Amino acid sequence: MDLVAEARRCGGVFAAVVTSLRRARPGSRIRFVYAGGQEGEVRLTLERLSELGMVEVVSLGRGEAVVVKRG
Repeated sequence: MDLVAEARRCGGVFAAVVTSLRRARPGSRIRFVYAGGQEGEVRLTLERLSELGMVEVVSLGRGEAVVVKRG
């Protein structure tokens, strides 16, 4: 998913990530593509969601993140 466009539509990176997670099934692998200026916000969002047990971060860096939605 393109976080640059989706974040504008949803009102921010956190809202865009949560919206895509709501649409996905547990165990689904989701790929987020983001701009360099969004990296800090993406990292923070995924760290928090990981701490809450909502996602498992597979990879993060160089403009893309891959996560697995936990059930």
